[in-house]
Amino acid sequence: MKNLRSIAKFILVLYMPLLLIVFIGGLYDIYFLKNRLSILESHEIMNCTTQILRYSTIWSYRGFTVAFRSSCYWDWLLFGFGACSETAEVGRVILTRGGLEAFVAGFPAEDHVFTIVSLNGTWYVIDPGYYTHAVLLNDRIVDRIRELGNVSYIVIYLNTENFLELTQYYVPYDTIIIKVTYQGLPVVGTRIRLVHKFKGTEMWIPGGKYYFHTNSEGIVVVHLGSPRYKGEKVSHYEPYFLIYVNDKRTHYKVTSTGSYRTWYVHIELTELNKNTKILNFTKTSPILTPDQLLLKYSTVSREG
Repeated sequence: MKNLRSIAKFILVLYMPLLLIVFIGGLYDIYFLKNRLSILESHEIMNCTTQILRYSTIWSYRGFTVAFRSSCYWDWLLFGFGACSETAEVGRVILTRGGLEAFVAGFPAEDHVFTIVSLNGTWYVIDPGYYTHAVLLNDRIVDRIRELGNVSYIVIYLNTENFLELTQYYVPYDTIIIKVTYQGLPVVGTRIRLVHKFKGTEMWIPGGKYYFHTNSEGIVVVHLGSPRYKGEKVSHYEPYFLIYVNDKRTHYKVTSTGSYRTWYVHIELTELNKNTKILNFTKTSPILTPDQLLLKYSTVSREG
């Protein structure tokens, strides 16, 4: 009995620091869930509405306050920070409440999002996991390409229903035209996602809870950068995307060479159980094609 008590005391002393951290972290968790951004809102940085560089210093102010959602609970509890999606959302809320036009944006196929804010027609990125200051969107993209070798999709989430595709304005791309029919007739409103594995985990575009939706002609147009990566930070990835139709995996695959080709994919819903492939491609102009395609094949992008 005495030996058991000695062992129990030893274990208690050994784990006491961890238990103390968990207890204190839990108190912080409850406090910030209740008060949300009250501490940050009271900080003098909220008085600034014109100098974007001053906003970026918010991330050095009591670092544990950057996450107010607990989807990354243990990171938050033990170390005081959240995932990129959490910090991006916090940044969006703070800047929006400060009177600026801010959104969550990112590279969904490469598993990263950040806060983006528009000032005088220029996009600035706040990404505290990588920078201590605001950077131009183009610089953020260049750094990501330097890190991974490529970026396949760039998007801004405007609200809970709509998003803005920016891929074709920043990186070499291919145009993917997907047409969905049922017994030869176009299907309107079909939900489309492109899914691949990145670092062994499934990622999809347009990301989050968003979908591409077929228009009145049963068509979706996607501008896609090359999903081929390099470097030690990237392994176990798929250099192609599987097409998901209404949340169901199909055998249809698409990829991008980043050489301004156009790929046509015809999905006949009555034949989804059969193996299929990309039908054909043609070389297109990198300057005129995006505007022409968007005018001809306008799509409605919204949350499913």
